Amino acid sequence: YYNKATQAGLVEYYTSIGNSVNIPIIMYNIPGRTGVNIQPETTAKIFKSVENIVGMKEASGNLSQVADALYLTDGELDMYSGNDDQILPVLSLGGKGVISVLSNIAPQETHDMVMKFLNGDVKGSQELQMKYMDVIHKLFCEVNPIPVKRAMAELGFGANTVRRPLTEMEEGHAQELIESMKKAGILYDFLDQSKMFHGTVEKKDRSLMNVPFVTGDEELDALFVKESKAAGFENLKGHRTVGGMRASIYNAMPYEGVEKLVSFMKDFEEKHTRQAD
Repeated sequence: YYNKATQAGLVEYYTSIGNSVNIPIIMYNIPGRTGVNIQPETTAKIFKSVENIVGMKEASGNLSQVADALYLTDGELDMYSGNDDQILPVLSLGGKGVISVLSNIAPQETHDMVMKFLNGDVKGSQELQMKYMDVIHKLFCEVNPIPVKRAMAELGFGANTVRRPLTEMEEGHAQELIESMKKAGILYDFLDQSKMFHGTVEKKDRSLMNVPFVTGDEELDALFVKESKAAGFENLKGHRTVGGMRASIYNAMPYEGVEKLVSFMKDFEEKHTRQAD
């Protein structure tokens, strides 16, 4: 059975459900799946008339609608982002958190993104939002939960199976997702064990897109930038105020490119360690 409800029908439905139970209820607005958008005025009417309806998971993608719903409920509605790419924007409007897909593969980081904002560290929250944008986009390149099922299987959790009519993730998309999850990892793994190079950012704050690193010697840093450029690696010089090096591993750099960079760094380390001896 399926049918699109009117706004009046939504009010009646949620009121009936709310009055039938004595547990808190969070409404879920996801017009992309239901074909019906719960309008802010409807949200406010339901919230104000049904005591145990306390919040909303808002996945319309419309931030103006989020703002209107919070305005019409005097900021008392517990608003949760239903889109991982809008966690910080929803929090900035007075949201309380996120009901997340990303948290399946990055639970601590998703938690920290919210808590940093709520504790006043807006910059730290913003950095985490930006850090995971590429992974978030890849997690929604096919219908949820197809991509996250594949991602979890790659991490060793559960089997890559979905119920029909869903089908397993297309292999091309799957490899893009896996690459996005792995790209920063291979470089950080090398930096963590290298005796010459080391990262400049604490593990908990590391970016999946920008990887800053140094040798600890400014002359050696400059030599690495020079030799890497000659080897075809462009724009590895760090920001002028920070120095050192920075690898920007956005979508344009494939996984194989990161492997080649790590291989070059290993050769550079071996050569210059030998020369020093």
